[in-house]
Amino acid sequence: MAFFKRMSTETIRQKFTHYGLFWGCVPVYVNMRNSNCPDVVTRNWIPDWTLDIADWISAAPIFLITLINPSYEPMFAIKLTGLIEDME
Repeated sequence: MAFFKRMSTETIRQKFTHYGLFWGCVPVYVNMRNSNCPDVVTRNWIPDWTLDIADWISAAPIFLITLINPSYEPMFAIKLTGLIEDME
């Protein structure tokens, strides 16, 4: 989305509440208004497929750990790094 269809600053401030990192490496915008299922989209100039690659790379070690310890639950994939200030 964000590589070819850049979002304006106004749109970002209306739709998203936080800056973040997906698996610590992919910069994202996060909408935490629904904390049970936050909306996540890559930041401007970051291709969407980077989310898929980061998720795929992280899936292998998680799979191996759950083979050893079936009760293992992975930690959060999204690290919030800052608050997007509202325009008002």
